[in-house]
Amino acid sequence: MDKLWKNKIKLIDKVTNESNIIDYNYAKSPSLYSEGLEDLRIVEFNNKLWFSAVYKNNNELYSTIIGFFNDSKNNIEKIVYDFKSDSNNNIKNIVPLVHDNLLHFIDTLNKIIYKLDNETLELSSDPLESTIDNLNIRGSTEFIKLNNNIYGGIVHNSINISKGYDINKYYYFHWIEIDMQPKTIIKLSKPFIFKNWGITFVSGIFLQKNTLHIYYSEHDKDIYDAVIDINLLRNNK
Repeated sequence: MDKLWKNKIKLIDKVTNESNIIDYNYAKSPSLYSEGLEDLRIVEFNNKLWFSAVYKNNNELYSTIIGFFNDSKNNIEKIVYDFKSDSNNNIKNIVPLVHDNLLHFIDTLNKIIYKLDNETLELSSDPLESTIDNLNIRGSTEFIKLNNNIYGGIVHNSINISKGYDINKYYYFHWIEIDMQPKTIIKLSKPFIFKNWGITFVSGIFLQKNTLHIYYSEHDKDIYDAVIDINLLRNNK
């Protein structure tokens, strides 16, 4: 990676085509986040660009933080919450969802919904129920509103496959839907993969009418925009 881009990310607004560079070197705790943030999930809420992301803490574990960027979208304005993972509780892959003018963060692995108080910026939590048994999935993208109280997004899991002395990781994905009243996972699609199966990370989605754009990368470097009719995912095709 070019040193110029270390700890930085380029944000491109697909509606306005506006682009901004966010530089993590100037975060509130530069020594802690000096290696940059990973697994960045973004959502607009109350005229701010909010995010969840992970960093590697002093114990070499990934911890999740929640915060928002400044109005210029070139710096972190405030880190609101740090889950501070430890060896017994490694919080990762929490993704945002805006419902009823409140910002939520969904932990599909541990089946928890966190809700942000608009005034105090404190988090409360509720259990996330499920109509599907034996779920073992992690959040990949923000959730988008489909209708009424139904929201959809993409989640992932992975398997390890041995090839000789090497063990390679392969990621696969599902479309998931949540009913926010009463906070229940109601749908999970068949697993799917992208063009090249392997180390693939999905970071965001964008819905234009019935066309869903899925933004993903391979090996943290090659970025793609996959397009699919959302009804194919919703109908498990």
